[in-house]
Amino acid sequence: MMEQSKQIQLLLRDGPVPQAFIVDLIATDTIGSIKTKLAQQCGISTELMKIVFCGRCLNENTTVDSLFLGPLTNLTVLISKVAKPSRAVDESWELVEPANVKSLYEDQTNESHSSFYVYCKKCKKMRRGKLRAYCAKCDSSAIMFVNQPNDWPDLGYKTHGAPERNRIKADCDDCGSKSENVRFIFKCTCCGEEATPLTHIRKNVDSLPCVICGEISNLFVSLYNCPHATCNDCFTAYCEQVHNQQNFVRKPSIGFTVACPVTGCSGCVSDVHHFYLLGKEGYERYQKSAAEMFFVQQTLRQYCPNPDCGAAFTLDEADNDEQEKMILCPECSKLYCRFCQSLSACRCNEQSNDENLKTIKRISKPCPNCGAPTERDGGCAHVRCLVCKAEWCHVCSSLWSDNCQWDHWFE
Repeated sequence: MMEQSKQIQLLLRDGPVPQAFIVDLIATDTIGSIKTKLAQQCGISTELMKIVFCGRCLNENTTVDSLFLGPLTNLTVLISKVAKPSRAVDESWELVEPANVKSLYEDQTNESHSSFYVYCKKCKKMRRGKLRAYCAKCDSSAIMFVNQPNDWPDLGYKTHGAPERNRIKADCDDCGSKSENVRFIFKCTCCGEEATPLTHIRKNVDSLPCVICGEISNLFVSLYNCPHATCNDCFTAYCEQVHNQQNFVRKPSIGFTVACPVTGCSGCVSDVHHFYLLGKEGYERYQKSAAEMFFVQQTLRQYCPNPDCGAAFTLDEADNDEQEKMILCPECSKLYCRFCQSLSACRCNEQSNDENLKTIKRISKPCPNCGAPTERDGGCAHVRCLVCKAEWCHVCSSLWSDNCQWDHWFE
């Protein structure tokens, strides 16, 4: 049975105008066999050919399948004036992780694996990713790196603790630019759509056990500044729990994020795009929760009292006039009093007969930090405010201290 044949376009650059050649492919084709097929069409020796892709010269033994080429992708063929001896190693590059961490970019000659992972919005799931490089000036892929990327910031992706850099340069064969900036993008290997890289997802080459379930999986999540490994399933379930309990941590330059599941570890999710692993709705829920937690910490914060809304927003300085009691919610367009929280009309000067308000005041106590009414339904006196996350004592209504712990923890 014959293998299914495909085709690829090769752009031969041996003059001012590139020549296009179509070559038939089979699944086992390598760069060396592609050169042989091209030589039969153009009459140029394979020893003079140099096939370039994604800023690097491809090795003779590199399989075409390992490049994850899309249907519209072409390869650039440069012609040398003098034949050069073939090299035994692949002139590729890899991302080198700091301090004894395995590289994210494994040997490109492994045709069945990609060490990059992305979240594809079109596929709505995590997929293997492919990295592509283009000239920042003319957007051509016919480039050769002057210096090669070693880590995520080199690709233009800011990671916690490492500033974004733009130091990678390349020579472009199309526009003739020398040492031009390079634009990097990631694509889904399944659908070819541009996708967001998931920098915490790694291959488990060291067979590390998950700190939650103890199992060893092929992939694991490695957080910034953290030695612990978590399998994808446990990481997703853990993030769900953190989101449901609003138990985020706030980190400078990141904002509200998820900490390592190991108590006392300083590791955290440095790129919140990883919350896409919870699905689109889960990611949007994270964005809303993080925004509301940020608003809680602002002096001009407001929460709409409409039970069908509850939107969090901040007042502009111009609107922060205490003489103006009524506020219009930007989400549901309902008016309410900023002081008594009554809808439609202010009741600050009235004797309230609202049984609900009376009940709330009777069964709850205000948080000493933010004033949010909190009901204690069993358990110890040590409570945690769901709004501002302050820990306080439900007996003496003060922030939790050693005195509370020893005097009336179980009252």
